[in-house]
Formats: sequence, structure tokens, C-alpha cells
Amino acid sequence: MLLGLLVSGLSIQARTFTSEKGQVIEDEFESANEETVTIVRLADGKKYNIPISSLSDAEKA
Repeated sequence: MLLGLLVSGLSIQARTFTSEKGQVIEDEFESANEETVTIVRLADGKKYNIPISSLSDAEKA
């Protein structure tokens, strides 16, 4: 899903990401490549590079 939106050029606003372990993270999407997604935590603006492999199957679709 994330990579498809990136390729299509759509901008993504704040959303909830779910890890494969069920952790829920409310952040804003910044960018993605074939291996990682960069998100920004809304609470403090801290950036995280998340391996796509650690996202839930639904997030990867």
C-alpha cells in the first residue's frame, strides 16, 4: 500500500502504522524506498526509518 501510493505520487497525511508485532504508531509518512519507510512522529517531529519488513502484511499491501 505505501509503496503503491509513493509510486502513484499521492501525498499521504497523518495515519496509523501497524507493525508485524501489532504495535500501533500514529505518525506522518515522509518517504519510502524499496527497503524502508520514513515516518515523522507527530508528538515531537522525530523521524524514524522503519524497515518495510517490520510492517504488518496489511501495511505492505
